[in-house]
Amino acid sequence: MVQLKLSSAIHKHPQFILLLLSALLLFASNGNNSLLAHDEAYYAIQARWILETQDWLTPQWWGTPNYDRTVGIQWLIALTYQIFGISEFSARLPSIISCIVSVILTYQIGKILLNRQVAFLAAIILCLMPIWIFEGRSATQNTPLVCVELLGIWALLRAEELGNKQKQQKILWGILAGATFGLGFLIKSFMIILPGVAIVPYLIFRNKQHQHLKNIGIYLGLIIGFLPVIIWLILSCLKYNSLFPVTDLFGKLLYLSADDTYNPGRFYYFWNIPLNTFPWALFSVIGLLLCICFYRNNRISLLLGYPIILFILLCSFRTRTPYYPLQILPFMALFASVALTRIEDIYKLRKHRVNQIISYLLSAFTTLGILLLILGLLITLNIQLPGISLTPEIKQYGILGIILGAGWAAINTVWKNRKFLPNKYWLASWVISPYLTIATLGFTGVLGDRNPVFRTELQQPQINQILSVEPINFVIDNPVNNQSDADVVNYSDVEISKNFLLLSFYTPKLGKITPIQDLRTNSYAWITPKIPTNTLNKYEIMGTVKGWKLIYKN
Repeated sequence: MVQLKLSSAIHKHPQFILLLLSALLLFASNGNNSLLAHDEAYYAIQARWILETQDWLTPQWWGTPNYDRTVGIQWLIALTYQIFGISEFSARLPSIISCIVSVILTYQIGKILLNRQVAFLAAIILCLMPIWIFEGRSATQNTPLVCVELLGIWALLRAEELGNKQKQQKILWGILAGATFGLGFLIKSFMIILPGVAIVPYLIFRNKQHQHLKNIGIYLGLIIGFLPVIIWLILSCLKYNSLFPVTDLFGKLLYLSADDTYNPGRFYYFWNIPLNTFPWALFSVIGLLLCICFYRNNRISLLLGYPIILFILLCSFRTRTPYYPLQILPFMALFASVALTRIEDIYKLRKHRVNQIISYLLSAFTTLGILLLILGLLITLNIQLPGISLTPEIKQYGILGIILGAGWAAINTVWKNRKFLPNKYWLASWVISPYLTIATLGFTGVLGDRNPVFRTELQQPQINQILSVEPINFVIDNPVNNQSDADVVNYSDVEISKNFLLLSFYTPKLGKITPIQDLRTNSYAWITPKIPTNTLNKYEIMGTVKGWKLIYKN
């Protein structure tokens, strides 16, 4: 009876079920949260300065205008601050909402391109990709950008479905599709060009069928979507009586296209995407091949062409990061869903080699599941393993090994009994254990508490009490000469920079950046780890956070 009700609910209200399932993963928490320095804390502090100064034009860094990127995500975070107050939750809320909407849009797009069953499973698979859920809980531009892109694709498909009979509605969907390009630029500037280029073959070569290039709504939408960007840049240039907001924005593009700092190699995505989406990337490749071989619907050029072209463009761009491929993950989820739903059909073809490959694949996952289950049990039971020190950090993953391992260990059993079990049991065996694993990661704080050591040190009673009432200055340069290396705390410049960024966000009342000799009497300051402790005899050290000392000048 319960089964029938659940099946009926999924059939009647799939979007609502997907909203609940994705929201649980994204909101699961143990109450402890902390931000990553890059890029979470950066956008979080910029949004805070927007709210505090009420300067909605200027993305800034300690009072200095910084137009190296657009301001869309900072506006969204600042708005959530205004509603819910300044916190990690507020900073991450725009990404969380974008992530949930993207899951639902993946279902809507998959339903049009393929069918309801494949689309529903694909939306769940998207939630289970580790990098997707990690970025969905991050105060960054990444999932809002994907959300806008999917919204544009869905609008194009809806306009195509209408044909030429409902011209007014088609124009409205065209306006929405066109507007997403400008909104994408507002969120992540020139990155929107790559999906824009990837969609061009569908627009050109399928124009006879969809007539998008004759849809005046798309062109109106492009103008409407870019209006906020144009107004923002014009007002910014007028404010500073200079074109530097525009030149800074283009300068960042030129820098990223020529610089090798973020270039881990041409084949980076070939191993990074499978690692960050395991095990779904494997099924995505199988599903992609199945779509090429067996699917012949009118919109296959969009289903195949868009993600493949986008992947090639991402590989061609010199700057490569783990989160850029987020834009193709919804389509990877669709391909993975095709693979899982069609494996039974392929097996029925009775081709010996193909059947053997499927059996090997399922046996490999069963073996992996058993290994994870055994390892999880050993860690949970506190049985010492050779060469592994069971630290508290490792122990918290024991239960995860049990949950994930138990699910994958049962996959082969479910497959062998498929004649007696409905197909949904086979599909559920793939998604239930990863879902419970990710939910557990959320409820244990692993997903939300990105800097637990920093958070714990910052919560020291003496430090916390001072931060809540006093403005705190920052001393970030070392004016002391001729000190020995032994006098200085050994922190890398990158780590010092990251903690400076985090302290800027977590210090409620910011003073000024100042040389140490200019500190006023009865004032407090965070002191960079570059300054040796033995030169601070004139100051009272109130506490230390990641090498940064909170001092008081009396």
